[in-house]
Amino acid sequence: MQRVSVEDSVKQLNQSADYYAKLRPVQEDVLRTFQKVFECQTRLADGFAGKQLWLPELNGSSFAQGVSWLAGQDIREHGSLLHESARQLLPVMVEAFPLGDTFEGLARTFDSKDGMLGNSVSALLAGDLNTVRTQAEALAMDSGLFAFILRSIAAPVMMALAANGAEMLQGQPWRQGYCPVCGSAPSIAYLSKRDNIDLDSLVGGGGKKFLHCSLCSHVWRFPRDLCPSCGTNEPHQREILHVEGVRYERAEFCHQCKGYMLTIDFREVAQEPNLLLAPVALMHLDAIAQQKGGKPIYEAPWNR
Repeated sequence: MQRVSVEDSVKQLNQSADYYAKLRPVQEDVLRTFQKVFECQTRLADGFAGKQLWLPELNGSSFAQGVSWLAGQDIREHGSLLHESARQLLPVMVEAFPLGDTFEGLARTFDSKDGMLGNSVSALLAGDLNTVRTQAEALAMDSGLFAFILRSIAAPVMMALAANGAEMLQGQPWRQGYCPVCGSAPSIAYLSKRDNIDLDSLVGGGGKKFLHCSLCSHVWRFPRDLCPSCGTNEPHQREILHVEGVRYERAEFCHQCKGYMLTIDFREVAQEPNLLLAPVALMHLDAIAQQKGGKPIYEAPWNR
């Protein structure tokens, strides 16, 4: 699998930000804010991927049973990369977000308290939200904001691991709605451009469905008729929500679990958008889905 250069990735990010800002000017401030963060993460991930990172072997039997490749791995093994990520990313967040003092104070805390950053990220990735809340309270910080900062810092490390391990996962079947690399929820889905060779791509008018991980940015094939949240494939449980005349951008809403997945049909767009930024650009669809009682499969600052 050919890896896209970091400069091409950043160029695509910037072009997407310009396109969406022109398309929906009311969203420009939010788009530009996250554009800065995503560019920093992209450059960090590229640098980390060039290092000699230790990668665990893929346990084929566990993977076949739905256990993600990095499940149970301790992120603290990459503690130096986490600190490098924090050192470069937090100043960008100070500039990008209105809570600059919060980010500056947290940067000092991570530098002064040995092991705190690694322990906090490890707890978050393990789903130990009680520990995350306790740590946030000790810092007099909102737990949701603290979790967002931790995920932002961890993302470049996880992106590097996913990029370096992608070849290991090639050809391995995976039908789960969570990431085969790290187990995180998808942030967005897309339907690929037309491919008339694979008959499966013709179902429903063409386009294979792929999910994009909200943490490590890994992309994996997923059945078009399944809900990524609950796995139902009942057609009457699925509703497509979109702005009138813009069906290629939509929220796929599941009436069974109330989860919804933002989706872009690449067959209908001239240029494929950057998948880090695209969920931010579709926040208007979050509002539409949530008015119907929907819950985002991946909760982010722009969809709460």
